[in-house]
Parts: sequence; structure tokens; C-alpha cells
Amino acid sequence: HWQDLGYLIVYVTGRPDMQKQRVVAWLSQHNFPHGIVSFCDGLVHDPLRHKANFLKSLITE
Repeated sequence: HWQDLGYLIVYVTGRPDMQKQRVVAWLSQHNFPHGIVSFCDGLVHDPLRHKANFLKSLITE
């Protein structure tokens, strides 16, 4: 629905990029619409900060 309205769907996760295949498969199995998935580069100790920084970077671009 949101894609039909012209929105770009972005999923932001605190999971490391090595879990990409598993996360994308889970989203698909649960009928989430296609979108961009942002992962952490490796393991992070503060996933909420990673998510907040990613969203802030979208606003400033």
C-alpha cells in the first residue's frame, strides 16, 4: 500500500550484515513489502544508537 503511494520503504535493524539473508527471508515470509534494509557493519553494542544515526543521516541528505 505505501509503495503504491510513492513511499520508499526502509527497514533499519541493529543486526549485523552477516544476517542479511535470514532477515530478508523473515520479512518475505511475514509478507512485509519490499524495501531497503539497513544493517550494522558487524556487531554493535548500541543498536538503538545505530538506528537513530541512520535515520538522522536520511534527514540530512
